[in-house]
Amino acid sequence: MILMGVRQVQSRALRRASWNTLLDTSKPQSRKVSLSRQRRAFVSALYTEPYYPLSLALGYSLQQTNDITSQNAEMVLLVRRQANVSSSALEKLQQIGWKLRIEDDLKFDNINVENIRPWHKWNLNKLRIWTWTEYDQLLFIDSDALVKGDLSEIWGIPGSILSLIARLIPAVAAAPDAWEDTARDTQFNSGVLLLRPSISEYELLRRAISKPDMHRPEEGDQAFLNRFYEYRYFGLPNEYNLNLVLYEFFPMIWEFLWPRAKIVHFTRRKPMPPEFWCTVDCQEKGVLEWYADVFQEMLEFYGFIRTYHY
Repeated sequence: MILMGVRQVQSRALRRASWNTLLDTSKPQSRKVSLSRQRRAFVSALYTEPYYPLSLALGYSLQQTNDITSQNAEMVLLVRRQANVSSSALEKLQQIGWKLRIEDDLKFDNINVENIRPWHKWNLNKLRIWTWTEYDQLLFIDSDALVKGDLSEIWGIPGSILSLIARLIPAVAAAPDAWEDTARDTQFNSGVLLLRPSISEYELLRRAISKPDMHRPEEGDQAFLNRFYEYRYFGLPNEYNLNLVLYEFFPMIWEFLWPRAKIVHFTRRKPMPPEFWCTVDCQEKGVLEWYADVFQEMLEFYGFIRTYHY
């Protein structure tokens, strides 16, 4: 058993109290959290090289906001071997702190990845992390997200390996999704998942995904995981997956959740060069500028040459 203090956020950009506030000058309140010596990992995935700058920013934000060693965790990045990510990109990812796991694409019966929507084409490779049984717990975070707060408490929520029910019935924990017409969907968003690796669970996932009633040809991982875990998932608070949809369609909810948000998820519009994400009526300009502040701070912190347009 270890006692751990919550890490104070060093990054000026990440400590902004609201999207239009330059700096939250208050200091986070210290508290002690009891954690067992379970082996844990913060996990993300890089499916194509153009996304690697987002993996850099995610890793930087995670390092800045969390004491990873005290949580007995490490940062692990799943990289598709078939993506042929350049050696220079891989070196930068390792410099940020990612431990790289370069893996072959998964293949499933009755699934043709060419039929999957282009932006979800490689997402089924996420299922591979269920085989990483050298870890007791994994927190998966999509690369199009930034970590804004301390995540140490998530390891002890219901559904974790510490609870009796989790030992008997494998489950995941995830936050509700959001759409233009609803701020809190009945289904979860798979961009942030807390899970326990298990080979037997992985085999069940493999068998289930090949069934037509569990996976439709055009779908990625999210719809399938919602069907598979329909009665076996625990709900995370929205602040563990603050969805960009709320920024545009439910601004009051966004403003309410922002001060305590742990993870901000850029679902609706990905950070990229301004000519692509900022038009005359760019709805997400404010929060994307916040992302740009964090990204620029990361470049300066690590001395990276700015060859990206964020």
